[in-house]
Amino acid sequence: MKKLALFFVILGALWAGSTAYISHQTPSALEAYLVKINKVYEIYGMKIKLIDYQKGFLASSAKVELSMTNSALAEQVKEVLNLPMQTVYKIAHGPIFLKNGFGVGISKISNELNYTEMFAEKIIKSFKNDLILKGEMTIPFFQDAYYTASTNALDIETDKQVKIHIEPLQMQGTMNIETWKSKATAYLSQIKIEKAQSPMIKLEDIVMNFDLKKFFDNGFYLMDMDSQIKKINMSSDNASFQLKNAMASLDMVIDQNIDESISVKFNIGIDLKESKLPARMPQIKKAKLGINIGGMEMEGLMKTQNLGQKIQAVEAKQKSIFKRIKTAQTTEERRTAIKDLQAIQNELIHTMAEVYAGILIKNKTTLSYSIDVTEQNNKQSKVSITTTYVGDDLPSTGEAIVNKFKKEIFDLLTLKVDIQLEESLLTEISRSEKKKLKMMIQQGFVKQDNGRYILDAQYKSQTLTINDKDFSQILKPIMQQLNQ
Repeated sequence: MKKLALFFVILGALWAGSTAYISHQTPSALEAYLVKINKVYEIYGMKIKLIDYQKGFLASSAKVELSMTNSALAEQVKEVLNLPMQTVYKIAHGPIFLKNGFGVGISKISNELNYTEMFAEKIIKSFKNDLILKGEMTIPFFQDAYYTASTNALDIETDKQVKIHIEPLQMQGTMNIETWKSKATAYLSQIKIEKAQSPMIKLEDIVMNFDLKKFFDNGFYLMDMDSQIKKINMSSDNASFQLKNAMASLDMVIDQNIDESISVKFNIGIDLKESKLPARMPQIKKAKLGINIGGMEMEGLMKTQNLGQKIQAVEAKQKSIFKRIKTAQTTEERRTAIKDLQAIQNELIHTMAEVYAGILIKNKTTLSYSIDVTEQNNKQSKVSITTTYVGDDLPSTGEAIVNKFKKEIFDLLTLKVDIQLEESLLTEISRSEKKKLKMMIQQGFVKQDNGRYILDAQYKSQTLTINDKDFSQILKPIMQQLNQ
């Protein structure tokens, strides 16, 4: 699934980035804009370039090519996509457009991408028809550009006898060509998945809204995104489990605080509506998962965008070393290869530590998780966990940062946990889990109150309280071991 998402990001980058790029009509403007757009694409291991431009009085055409600059990424992609990928744009020059209806503006850009031609043979054989995207963008005189894009319906049948039908995708939006500030809405009416002797899954009324609020020169951006699947149905012969008119949502907000630090929020929700769950499972009606990372340093956050490329490079080295270990002729060769493997793994850990340490701001950087569950009887349970970084400036090297966290973790972080679970949510847990829960109640880690299990814990400055009782002593053996 991760690779599939990566491939569609690359295909989307070819269309979206190129369209904005081609909107600058003259070759000199195109080349100037090329520098800007590639600052962004380089972060993700891609590069876009103009390989042909035919200038005309009423119309022009431009051919654009997208390639991978990251060798590790290219290695992953080449098995699925044909690289490099090219597309041709037709540019109608204003001020008057007559094709497809009367219109006025600076230019109108259209293109047609046959994505099927961009997939490798082993992928194409699953496609029952071509996947074609048609796009058109109009550049007005005094307003943001506006665009539409659509695909045809697509049918896929895999070698595992899985049939997938995807209805046409419709998209429309606006974009400021200079700032990239943009809004877009995408709609997909249905995705249907079928397999012999398996439940049929149908997703309907899929809506995605994007609001790109600010784009920085370094490639970072502030954006709101919300998406919904308004109907999820799964027909099954198993009468005890049915998904009927369920709903799912995914929201994301990347924002900048007053102090210019960055916050990222994710929310995933599901409403089971008329669905039916097996009797042995908790009878859940709604559930919501929230992840909030707040108060991150912008400069450090930008460095994390290059981390993926470093990880991919290490993975490539690991594959090479695994091959050395497998083909080693002597014990010494195998020992040397294993030592090299440990060295690059430590190097990666230290690099990650150095990068992620750069986002931390004392008393501001927080990581929060929350889970809210509503049962069919409308009883509500919740889990909330928040940790805050409270340390001072960290060392400059990754190895020193790792060592500092190992030894001083209890001085660098605070923790707050609030768990309130309805007893009805835990009635079906195993006998051994019930014994563990009973023991935790006896020890004071969990308390019962009005049909609820409660755990209220706080940690700060080497002091741990749980349900208003001091449990700091249980940390002392761990602290002593860390200081050795």
